[in-house]
Amino acid sequence: KAINAEQILLESGEASAADVMEIDLLGRGIEEMCSLEPFPAARTVDLGCNAIQNITGLDTNKEIRELKLHSNLITSVSGLKGLRQLASLCLQHNKIQTLGTELQGLKTLRSLRLDFNRLESLVGLPVSLTVLDVSSNGLTSLKGTESLGGLQDLTATDNQLTGVPELARCKKLEELDLSGNLITAATTIKNFPFLKILRLSRNGITSLDSFGKLMTLVEFHIAENKLASINGIAGLFPKLEILDVSHNQLASAEEVVSSLQSLDDLAELNIAENPLCSSSEVCVEVAAKLEQLEVLNEKVVVRSDKQTALARPGTAAARDVNSSSGGGLSSRPGTAQRPPTAGSLRPSTSQQGLAEDARPLMRPPTSAASSRLLQAQQLHHEVESAKSELEQRQQHLQMHFSLLRDQLNGMTQKPSVEEYRADIVLPQPPARPQSRGTRRLQQAKQFSQSSYSKQ
Repeated sequence: KAINAEQILLESGEASAADVMEIDLLGRGIEEMCSLEPFPAARTVDLGCNAIQNITGLDTNKEIRELKLHSNLITSVSGLKGLRQLASLCLQHNKIQTLGTELQGLKTLRSLRLDFNRLESLVGLPVSLTVLDVSSNGLTSLKGTESLGGLQDLTATDNQLTGVPELARCKKLEELDLSGNLITAATTIKNFPFLKILRLSRNGITSLDSFGKLMTLVEFHIAENKLASINGIAGLFPKLEILDVSHNQLASAEEVVSSLQSLDDLAELNIAENPLCSSSEVCVEVAAKLEQLEVLNEKVVVRSDKQTALARPGTAAARDVNSSSGGGLSSRPGTAQRPPTAGSLRPSTSQQGLAEDARPLMRPPTSAASSRLLQAQQLHHEVESAKSELEQRQQHLQMHFSLLRDQLNGMTQKPSVEEYRADIVLPQPPARPQSRGTRRLQQAKQFSQSSYSKQ
């Protein structure tokens, strides 16, 4: 199935092909790309969710900034040489095995998604990248990324990595996600002077001894590993604000408290599904001793002069504790001046179950945890708006297809018998001639009526 330039122009709503700046061909069942040469001003092209095998027809479109080719049948990266202004390229959910050399010529490419492919190597990446996702490829090495000096965000989850890669030149890296691999030690986690977010969940790490000091780290996720202790974590990551060590083997609440007590900026902590969390009272005790906490195990820490409690925002328990404390929460010093973290753009799991009409339980969102709560609300609203828009577009398409189907049925349907009869005009039978006696009788009646009227 193919599509031509005339159809693209008709769907764009523009009078001229030269005015088309966005081309949306998502999910059309396209197997072969047509030339987009008639659209020299196109900046965004969406060809996702089709059946395209080869990238063609883009040689002359030098103004394209964003190209989406996700969820197709592409096996190799080619046909992109002419895209000198390309900044974002989406190739996830394809069948790509090697990158070749064509990407290296894209000097303006900043964001590249290659997750859910069949990559065996990352050799051939452009050095201009700042965001890269190579998750779910079965990679055993990240060779090819070590020379990306401008890289800021690297995601390589669900691969076969046995260690943290040596990213010697990636000095600008701010976020690193290596969750779902086979990592047991992190000896190279010390060469990132700007790293703010580190995700190592779902690995086989047993100790923090192999980690180096990261002065800028504010968010650390190491859930679902084999940690029996987090002793020394405050010295490794002194600026930590968000810590997830759930689903590990932590058995001592006293050790957790002593290890984290000196982290003045720690606002959100998750220690759920550890042996130490045998009862809710232990968690409340941890929250009471770590006075800097605002969220523990995805629940809000509500404090008063008499007690400390954990409650989900909007629940009756949270409102009761809040009202018993005089309608407000004590504010610890320093949180108002704390800048938002890089992780505040990601939704927090602590937003699950947040009631829309819930009364506020916390002070204005100035800390990292509170900021994440509001960010999650905003993201939820955006998702709902997108779903509503998608439903409207689906209804519009269904109506359009129904009209086309009715038109086709009208062209092929045979007229009914009643319609045939309505179109047939039957001839009227001729008038029957009158006999002599009948004519005389009518004349007599007419004469009698005229005589009566004269009298």
